[in-house]
Amino acid sequence: MLGFLIYLPTIEIIPHLMFVFAFVYIFFKEKELISSSIILSEINYYNILLVLLIILFSLLNRVFSPLNINNLSDAFPYQFLLIFTLLIAFNISKFDIKILLIFIFIESLFVIYEFYIGDMSVFGSNLIDANETYLLQMRPYGLSRNSSNVASKLFLFFILSKHYFRKDKLVKYMTPVVVIALLLTFNRTAMICTLFFYLLYICTQFFTKRISKFEIFTFISLIFITIYFTIQYFDIIEMQLTGGQGKFRTFTIRENIWSEYYQYIKENILLGNNSYKYLIKYKGLIFHAHNSFIQTLATNGIIIFLLYLILIIININKKNLIYILPILLFAIPQYTIFWGISLEDITFFSLLINNNS
Repeated sequence: MLGFLIYLPTIEIIPHLMFVFAFVYIFFKEKELISSSIILSEINYYNILLVLLIILFSLLNRVFSPLNINNLSDAFPYQFLLIFTLLIAFNISKFDIKILLIFIFIESLFVIYEFYIGDMSVFGSNLIDANETYLLQMRPYGLSRNSSNVASKLFLFFILSKHYFRKDKLVKYMTPVVVIALLLTFNRTAMICTLFFYLLYICTQFFTKRISKFEIFTFISLIFITIYFTIQYFDIIEMQLTGGQGKFRTFTIRENIWSEYYQYIKENILLGNNSYKYLIKYKGLIFHAHNSFIQTLATNGIIIFLLYLILIIININKKNLIYILPILLFAIPQYTIFWGISLEDITFFSLLINNNS
């Protein structure tokens, strides 16, 4: 049930507020588990202390804010949601993760269907130009709000499936479909981070002698095939990756956005935007930083930013490192984690903190 409840708010027509039902569910169904997860694990005390400090400093940020507090949401910064995120992350089970993976798999079928019918989303008419040849302009949304959201979920599928269900037959059968869906979303960040994760995973399995000869042969073969086709069809691949620009200028918009954020951070390094999410206007549109770390620093200032980093550093260990690093890499060109509460935050902190995961 919990797997479904944390997936549900990621659907376009479902409000983000629905994450509260996941917390309500574990509060009433898992009271003893919640109390034991807080009381029995010594490391959790440090995590709770850090989260309380993040909340405290974000409240102080609001006190020094030049903006008026006009409603309840102004008084309580989004960092309060970290409490709910951690409680869900502490108490999510392997069964819940499997349910989540099944729903991501179902959404991958929608991605394939949308690409086939030439419509980016089943929730509204967003037809793909029949003459369009660049995959960057043809990316399906699945059931999500945009292609980046669905690509993030597909990326998490690979992380979670290898962490929890390495030998599960159902997950193995679902994986090729999710691979196809990821390629159709053509999210370069998700594809690169997925490859990075599998490289880490294969290396780890190799050095711990937990990988079969067939897996080694398959991986090496895929590397040589990839190199061959990259060399053979470099011009076509380059045109697709750049959307027809002909040059690798994939981060042009992000570089301009990051430049503006950099200027703002220099001028507001201590308090940031007083823990109000800092957004900028670029070419008539509103943008976040497209980087979890820059966004957090600009929004909250250096003290809260460092507390987040400490929270990550003290919980990284040799068991979770190969799962955490790809997510952190994903968070560099995407605003993926540190939303307060989101599927990505819950997954990230579950892998980072949940000792039972």
